[in-house]
Amino acid sequence: MTDKKPIDPHDVDAAFLIPYYRNLSFIIAEKIKNTKITPMQITFIAHFLGFLSGFFFYLAEYKYLVIGVIVIFLSNLLDFLDGSLARIRKERTRLGGFTDYLGDAFKWTAMFLGITLGVYKNTNDTRFLILGFLATTSYILARLAYEVYLRYFSEVANDIIKTQKAKNKIITQFFYDGQQLLPLIMIAALLNKLNWLLILFGIYGPIFIFIEFFVMRYKIKKIDPRGFPKD
Repeated sequence: MTDKKPIDPHDVDAAFLIPYYRNLSFIIAEKIKNTKITPMQITFIAHFLGFLSGFFFYLAEYKYLVIGVIVIFLSNLLDFLDGSLARIRKERTRLGGFTDYLGDAFKWTAMFLGITLGVYKNTNDTRFLILGFLATTSYILARLAYEVYLRYFSEVANDIIKTQKAKNKIITQFFYDGQQLLPLIMIAALLNKLNWLLILFGIYGPIFIFIEFFVMRYKIKKIDPRGFPKD
């Protein structure tokens, strides 16, 4: 029987497309589970395709934007496939999780960089460089803040997050995270409106970071006004 991970609708990454990627990845994983293909190989291919999509977005011509959308879709699907294959084979490791997580950060940074430079090349407007910088750094800081939150307040953080997602199911879709951003990037590229995307992300990203920090701090202070002092 397949060790299929249930989809938690309150997961921070629980974007509305997650179930489709997850289910499709398990179907493919079942087909290749007896091959010599390893989850780590799939992970590296997924991240390479992510970097490659950034290059196509940098080229900025519409035909390359379409190719970039196809490549990023395949990258994201493989990003689920490595975990699905690891679960089926019961080969999940911390090293694999670390490689996947860190690779995601580099992949999305390269993608944002490609989009930013491509828009700048077409417009020659330095404001898009600033917006791209804000969009990219906000993404990195959002991931960092979340992981630091889990690390320093591990005894309560998971329960707080799960409770908040249960209360605010719609807000779950507005996290400044890869799975929430991916559909917007694909749509903007197909419409050839990546400049609008940078304006949106360049403004929304910093706002999200600001709100995320104070919400996390408020929730911790509410449980313990002393901020969980060290022993």
